Amino acid sequence: MSGPSASSGPIVVGNPGRSGLERRPSSPRPGLDRRRLLTLLAAIPATGAVLTGCGVLGGGDTGGGGAGGEDLRSEIPPLEPGPVEDAHGALVPFTTAFLPAALDEAGTPNVVCSPASALIALTMTGLGAAGQTRAQMEQVLGGPMADLAEVSNILRTSMLAIPSRAEEDLENPDMPEPDSAALVNAVWFREGMEVQEPYLDDLSRYFDAGVRTADFVEEGPREEARAAMNGLVEEVTNGMIQDLVPAQALRANTVIVLINALHLKGAWQAPLTETTAPFQAKGGAVDVPMLQGEAAGWHEDDHARATMLPTFDEDLGLVLVRPAQGLASLLEAWQADPSLLAALLAGVASSEDAVDLTMPALDLASDLSLADALIELGMPDAFSGAADFSGISATTGISLSHVLQKATLVVDAEGMEAAAATAVIGVESAAPAALHALVLDVPYVALAISSATLAPLVVAVVRDPGA
Repeated sequence: MSGPSASSGPIVVGNPGRSGLERRPSSPRPGLDRRRLLTLLAAIPATGAVLTGCGVLGGGDTGGGGAGGEDLRSEIPPLEPGPVEDAHGALVPFTTAFLPAALDEAGTPNVVCSPASALIALTMTGLGAAGQTRAQMEQVLGGPMADLAEVSNILRTSMLAIPSRAEEDLENPDMPEPDSAALVNAVWFREGMEVQEPYLDDLSRYFDAGVRTADFVEEGPREEARAAMNGLVEEVTNGMIQDLVPAQALRANTVIVLINALHLKGAWQAPLTETTAPFQAKGGAVDVPMLQGEAAGWHEDDHARATMLPTFDEDLGLVLVRPAQGLASLLEAWQADPSLLAALLAGVASSEDAVDLTMPALDLASDLSLADALIELGMPDAFSGAADFSGISATTGISLSHVLQKATLVVDAEGMEAAAATAVIGVESAAPAALHALVLDVPYVALAISSATLAPLVVAVVRDPGA
């Protein structure tokens, strides 16, 4: 462990005199098959009906999850990523559960969200969960935390391959700007809090992240920390996501904030044609700005028809899905059988069919508070006094107060740009008590006391309760 002590016990973050640690260089970009990467990213950033879609966003690392300014980082290096197919298979089930929840939470006709960002941020948190809290989070997120952490690492490292364009063509004036992607993970702990060393190791191993410290107790330093969080998110997302963490979300009892932020941008292979055409909205047909052009790939089943707009470099793609029997029916089918979405994505990515596409231009933004949705999905303990995050700290009880997400998607004639960020905020609660058992099947003593004085007011000695 970096820092003055390499002991295996808890680490106290933000100790006076502890110097900031230098960031390590990012791990080399893995070599990835572009077609397999495109399959993984096929749901990025839109899945669902053309206007009422929900973005499954992904991005690349801008140079490490910590992105500088860290106070503490494990010496454990980031894990080498596994096959990209592993990430695709793990993210799809969570996506099919997350989309309806996000639609319900938004309460608006359109929503854009990022199951990928939510999964990464919650997995960073869940690696420190134990007992029933961990079991519930694994049930909702779709697998064991160790597997989900490996998926998060694959998502992060796969984006390091963007752009894949040859270096000599990066500045070619006859080509559009290369595809770009960014993904950063960052963690803030309350100053002076004891943190389990294995948890710090996992942050580095799976998320290439270290820890920043903050004084959340005093209003001034708390606001400075909030400004740093929002500034990092704004920088990573090219200004598309601002004020992710509002003032009321941080309190004097805040002990941990975990953030994932991502951004992606790509130009189409050929500009689309701008026109105006009717769109069948809930209230009837309305004329909206439309885009027309050629898409690549085709998939059709009983529930939907789909195609994809690939970017110029084919590092990213926009999958567009038209429900066969209405959006609600499609989302229900996907949730009941996530393999339907997996087959759709694989089918579109592997198809070479040309498609005449007409779709609305998009400029969507959503601001979601996901705590109630996650509780409804099946992880209530994490937000209650029963929360057990003893894998993060054995001495500070932690329960979650907020899971916040902002996302945005812009699609025009030239290309697409999308961003999302998720913040998981934990506050101090009673430390998880060790489980004890007391069976009074032998003679015993009972004392009725005053809670204020602890004075024994009435005392009984029981030697034979049946006498």
